[in-house]
Amino acid sequence: MRGRVRQAASGGRRERGTGDRLTGIERLEQRHLLACTGLAGTSVACYSSDGAGAPQSSWLTPVAPLHSIEGYTSEASVAPGESVEFHVSSDQGYNYRIEIYRLGWYDGDGGRRVADLPATAGSSFVGFNQGIPAPDPVTLEVRANWSVTQSFVVPYDWHSGYYLANLILTSRPNAGEAHHVPFIVRAEASRHSDILVEVPVNTWQAYNSWGGHSLYDPAAADKVSFDRPYADITHILRYEVNLLRYLEREGFDVQYATNVDVHRDPASLQDHQLVIASGHDEYWTSEMRTAFEAARDAGTNLVFMGSNMAYWQVRFENAEQTLVGYKVKPPTANEDPEPDLSKKSMQFRQLTPARPECELIGVQYMDTFTTDFDPDESLYPDYTVATASLSHPWFNGSEILTGATFANRVGYEWDQLVPGCRNDQMTFFEYNAGALSAHATAYTAASGATVFAAGSMGMNYALDDWRQFGPPVSPADERLQTFFHNMFTDLSNAATTDITIFAAGDTGEEQMQLWVDGQVAQTWDNIDGDFNQRQFQTFQYKHFGDLTIDQIRIVFSNDGSTALGADKNLNVDAIVVNGVTYQSEDPSTFSVGTWNNADGCAPGNKQSETIHCSGYFDYSLPDGGTVIEIFAAGETGEEEMQLLIDNAVVKTWRHVGGDADNRAFERHTYTHPSQVTLDQLRIEFSNDANTSTGRDRNLIVDAITFNGQRYETEAPTTYSTATWDNATGCAPGNKQSEALHCGGYFQYAQSATGSVVEILAAGHTGEEQMQIEIDGFAVRTWNNIGGDPNSRQFVSYTYTHPSPLTIDQIRVAFSNDGNTATGADKNLTVDAILLDGLRYESESPDTYSVGIYTNDTGCGPGYKPGETIYCDGFLQYNSPQAPTNLQARAVSLRRLDGDATDQAVAAMFGEPTTLSTSTRPESPKRKLQQSSAIDSEAAFGLQSTRARLRARAIRNERATEDVQPDSLVETTRAFTAFRQRS
Repeated sequence: MRGRVRQAASGGRRERGTGDRLTGIERLEQRHLLACTGLAGTSVACYSSDGAGAPQSSWLTPVAPLHSIEGYTSEASVAPGESVEFHVSSDQGYNYRIEIYRLGWYDGDGGRRVADLPATAGSSFVGFNQGIPAPDPVTLEVRANWSVTQSFVVPYDWHSGYYLANLILTSRPNAGEAHHVPFIVRAEASRHSDILVEVPVNTWQAYNSWGGHSLYDPAAADKVSFDRPYADITHILRYEVNLLRYLEREGFDVQYATNVDVHRDPASLQDHQLVIASGHDEYWTSEMRTAFEAARDAGTNLVFMGSNMAYWQVRFENAEQTLVGYKVKPPTANEDPEPDLSKKSMQFRQLTPARPECELIGVQYMDTFTTDFDPDESLYPDYTVATASLSHPWFNGSEILTGATFANRVGYEWDQLVPGCRNDQMTFFEYNAGALSAHATAYTAASGATVFAAGSMGMNYALDDWRQFGPPVSPADERLQTFFHNMFTDLSNAATTDITIFAAGDTGEEQMQLWVDGQVAQTWDNIDGDFNQRQFQTFQYKHFGDLTIDQIRIVFSNDGSTALGADKNLNVDAIVVNGVTYQSEDPSTFSVGTWNNADGCAPGNKQSETIHCSGYFDYSLPDGGTVIEIFAAGETGEEEMQLLIDNAVVKTWRHVGGDADNRAFERHTYTHPSQVTLDQLRIEFSNDANTSTGRDRNLIVDAITFNGQRYETEAPTTYSTATWDNATGCAPGNKQSEALHCGGYFQYAQSATGSVVEILAAGHTGEEQMQIEIDGFAVRTWNNIGGDPNSRQFVSYTYTHPSPLTIDQIRVAFSNDGNTATGADKNLTVDAILLDGLRYESESPDTYSVGIYTNDTGCGPGYKPGETIYCDGFLQYNSPQAPTNLQARAVSLRRLDGDATDQAVAAMFGEPTTLSTSTRPESPKRKLQQSSAIDSEAAFGLQSTRARLRARAIRNERATEDVQPDSLVETTRAFTAFRQRS
């Protein structure tokens, strides 16, 4: 049902899909920008350097009292390079500032702060009262007509979208409260996205009661003005924001335009593959209706994500700043003076000639079809899947089965099929209640364009959990999220993947599944054919999205014997992915479940077409590769899970679903191109916190499989750093639990007899070499240490030891001091180390170092409160308590010569210590910054830095009594001589 790309139009009209379309990587970068998710290999940064959105409390600030501060923009939308003009009025003497946010997904935060007016922090504008005008005595139109108070040029790098300017009071009793001013940023005219979302600003104004009048009773006006503030932004938050968040979270190529923009430039709809009318889009002009019909007839696909849409015909006056809407009123009320019957402001179905909505949308609203309980979502009726539609490809991978219901998705207004209006429709979802029925439908126009109607405002709630007033009654539905993902992908002509499998069962009772990214996408029962005669059945599947072969797996899922005792086996000749054929017997095909005499059904590259035991074919795994499966569930659906190999993130899964309480775990699969061992692997819960609705995030991991071998998370050998128990909280240990309650990880090869060392380090030039030594022997070397010590950005380096370690066995060494090729001085900064989850700070008074520079001793050895190693040397951490052996400190301050010097210094180097970092003498300001950063780590249960430094000073005084003043110089010389001889 995909719409055809239309032919080039005459008269110089723009061609859909032309004009600076984004490349593939640019689209990924745009998704990174809008969603602020991690994306390796690109340079695009989010609007602020931390890569996260603004919390809801920032962009949805408390509303200021009525008329204390209010404002609006000169136009409903602007393009990059144009000016946004603000008209602001406040109580006399009430100062304010303007914070501008872009609404979107932003990793669930919902908005990102993109500009401040004034730009100088702490500054404000002086407010003044511009008055509230009286309504027009005849039409009751209220037009503020305020002067422009501020103007702001929209940067060219701002993406099209919903923007919210918060006018925030900075003085008087209500400081911190705000008035919200929404506006839309259109796209540049040269760039046409796949999807255009039409924003229903006409409906915003029709319901806007600022100044005492809207198009609704009481005191309904005949005209309403865009030149006035909005009384609230309810329509955005209730009916539109869920679709907005979903589209940007999923990474669709999307732009936004208002009703006014479509009215002014009707042909612009045809610049896109898909146009989505969003939310409560009730009020249209005749020009808008004609524009949508023309776009459909030219091959543009249409989706109506709401209900009661295109219901009232209105018109514009005053350069599209006044909306004219004479509605049904008592006999004494005004009648629309427009003489042209086709342009009167009335319901489209009542025009002369009539233009019923169903002719365009497929369904239409009936006045009584409302719960009248808005916004009580709990009272909305349920949708049920229409069984006849289940074979449609949009259902692929959705797990929507016959009889499936979708709670509270019909309301608060809904639409239904109209007998005799259109007879070419497929119904996807329905609510059967006689005259109060609701339908979600689609039809194919003569042009090939598809028109889909959700039939209910409540369908947007299925896409996203966010609600303005607390948690959702019915959370987002993964089944419908998949359905709409497939539909939007299909209708926007984004990438799809066609898969064909040639298979035969030995008994005719075999079950075969296609998995995509570790999830079951399709199941086929009773696989027939005749393998011996090379007669294979053909199975086809369309995936809405771009797949590579490493994301695909063919699974044999019901091994056993038939009722007659015949052995079930699945034979797969080949799989074809977008025209490329992959043979099952190829040496690169990895299988679990293929039998041979040497090792039975053990995993391997067995060059066979048959799966004899329950298992699978993986066509992307070269000989020696590794397949990792993770069975996990998130308690809120917002959990983020990462797979790390050698402490590097190789795969991130966001919004981990499932239901741990009912043991329903999602399967997440990763294929590594080379062989790894289990101790190199870590599963991390990386976004612990509460959701926007206050629910606590937790990640539950049932088990993992590692090249077919299953490892249970609750096994005694599984080590975790974030599992809660009453005895130790989230302290690390082997806790025999499946849950990560705090940010942390599971490590399956880490048993109670082994240890994990994690080093948090940063190189000053990026060319530093770091080693970890155990009992004096280097066991691991890392080259080109990354990070940025100046901004406290440390890279985590992990080593897993097969036997238990104590802190006095470990040393972190800096092993390639010198200058880089460009003359930059190499230095290594180590923030801290963690031994089996217990943290040791480098600047601790108990950390012993060689290579930390001070004015007194140069790079000589000692207990120096720093993190940076400037010369070749090391850090050795003793313990959280004061060391009992102070001999090395005393020796370091005596006069030594000859062999005695070497022996003493050598003994000093051999003293048990742990990783440490140090810093060159620093300015008081830098020391204060470091102290603040260290103190902020109190969550780790650390003592304050000042207390530890005081303790060190007391111990040093006791250890160095009666020392000659020049002893430190002598020690430095001794150290230098020792290093030269060794």
